[in-house]
Amino acid sequence: MHLKHFEPRNEPVRFIVIHSCYSEKSPNPFCVKQIIQMLDELRLSYHFLISRSGHIFELVPDNYVAWHAGESFFPEFKIEKLNKCSIGISLIATESSGYTPVQMKNLIELLNFLFKKHSIEAITSHQHIAPSRKSDPWAFNWDFLRSKLKKTRVKVIY
Repeated sequence: MHLKHFEPRNEPVRFIVIHSCYSEKSPNPFCVKQIIQMLDELRLSYHFLISRSGHIFELVPDNYVAWHAGESFFPEFKIEKLNKCSIGISLIATESSGYTPVQMKNLIELLNFLFKKHSIEAITSHQHIAPSRKSDPWAFNWDFLRSKLKKTRVKVIY
């Protein structure tokens, strides 16, 4: 485990929350080491972080609760505090950089792996569950994601 901000999971995983992040303090905003340091300083965590080169870092095992959603509410399911029943995945990107093809490819592969392991009901955005606080994932192509997951029963709600 790379991050220490997590807790035991007492509920099944039902949702996946997609995030974006970057390092504001580093000359290279895409520096994984700086992003992990920033998360640690902020007492935040994701289960998975996908670098610009597509490398998937497992920061918190999915059988633990990562601190990625904060004060959150999923209106379609009437559930608060999504950390307890979700997996947080962040793609490294700025508000204007977009995502690399390999990031998106590896995101789809990770999602398909997680679908086999957990009974995932829906994928959503950080913005959707915390609209007054968050705007990520920035410029995310939800239509692309939906097209890649059309053979699954998982809802894409953003």
